[in-house]
Amino acid sequence: MAVLTVLIVASGIIFMIGNHYQMTEKRVEIPTEKAKLSAVITFPKQKKIKGIIVFVHGDGPQNATQDGGYKPVMERFAKSGFLSVSWDKAGIGSSTGNWLDQSMDDRAKEVSQVIAWLKTAYPKEAKQVG
Repeated sequence: MAVLTVLIVASGIIFMIGNHYQMTEKRVEIPTEKAKLSAVITFPKQKKIKGIIVFVHGDGPQNATQDGGYKPVMERFAKSGFLSVSWDKAGIGSSTGNWLDQSMDDRAKEVSQVIAWLKTAYPKEAKQVG
């Protein structure tokens, strides 16, 4: 069983390191009312952008790409013509603040503030936000 687990983990690592994703990534800082969020924005390499997909983490201390786990999904969106954005939760990675101090209302406000920032930074692309 241990050998199988090691093989699965090793295969995942090789896939993540060896994969040249078909998207362009940009690290940005998004100011919100209570924190500065370190975010990853992914863009299609060649397609016209149809809209923006916003990733919102569930519970736990998550970084922008969930240690690379979101990248295949971000790539799929990019290949379909969508810009996507995800951020390190408050207090994780380069984001300031502390996600443990946030209520659900705080988290909802944070998402609204990220969307407002996107509408200013990418007004043409932000006509469709999901």
